[in-house]
Amino acid sequence: NHISTWNGGKTEKYFWNQTLNEINIEIPMYKEVKTSEINVEISNKNMKVCHLNELKLEGTFYEEVNKQECMWNIEDKKKIIFFLEKKRENWWPCVLKGDPEIDTTKIESKKNLTDFDEKTQGEIRKFLHKQKLKNEDMASSEELREEVLLKNVMDKKRYPFIN
Repeated sequence: NHISTWNGGKTEKYFWNQTLNEINIEIPMYKEVKTSEINVEISNKNMKVCHLNELKLEGTFYEEVNKQECMWNIEDKKKIIFFLEKKRENWWPCVLKGDPEIDTTKIESKKNLTDFDEKTQGEIRKFLHKQKLKNEDMASSEELREEVLLKNVMDKKRYPFIN
């Protein structure tokens, strides 16, 4: 059993998945390993993983990660699992540059409205309301107000002495 490759993929060396904020990687070891036998180096731009001085994975991230928020552990004694926090919220086509890429346009990018802060939630609701009105061929209250103001200006231009 490996980690899900949802919004991610599989390479010759590892399985991976992602959300907008993080990347998860599993390196299968195929034999029991101990934490003391694993050497991991992670910077904002690169990662290197060795088991008993044998290189298992090395490369430059597709984009930067927050080094301080990256963790790893051994699961079921035969898998090294990494949790990497992305520096920027977005979709990566691959974890390490040069690895096979996925089509990020086919990613299932649903995010709950409650995952956003209140200000962003308000902006999203306003946008969705405008889209709904536009689809129903109705004007928003803002557009109606602009229409009334424009009409008032036009009336004053035609009848400048009436007030």
